[in-house]
Amino acid sequence: MNAFFHQNFVSAAKSAVGKKIRIGGLEAEILEAKGYSRSDNDTPLYSPIISMQPGGVYLPRYRGGILFLIACRDGMDAGGCILVKKISINGDVFNGPGRVSEALGCTTHGQSGRLTESKGTFVLKL
Repeated sequence: MNAFFHQNFVSAAKSAVGKKIRIGGLEAEILEAKGYSRSDNDTPLYSPIISMQPGGVYLPRYRGGILFLIACRDGMDAGGCILVKKISINGDVFNGPGRVSEALGCTTHGQSGRLTESKGTFVLKL
């Protein structure tokens, strides 16, 4: 597994900025991300992220939009995550968690997937 995902949620969120994510033929660059701790995720809505291995992706619905969450560590434990808040696709900027997921074509509540790395780009498999 890629060392990126095994970082603490704070450093992983900082490191995510500038990373590319590919979904099918679509490629996006992460412009803004925020890290959340295991205790932040210990709610019914976010609980699936607590048991996900680093690099897992979870898409919960929150306030009418789908959030794009990437599982990472909180210290030595799983359960931290990164919320992708802003991306760029072909020069177009999508700002806000719901707009990010929509632009990536991720619109199903509760869907999950996995990120792998290929040639420096994260590839999402849902």
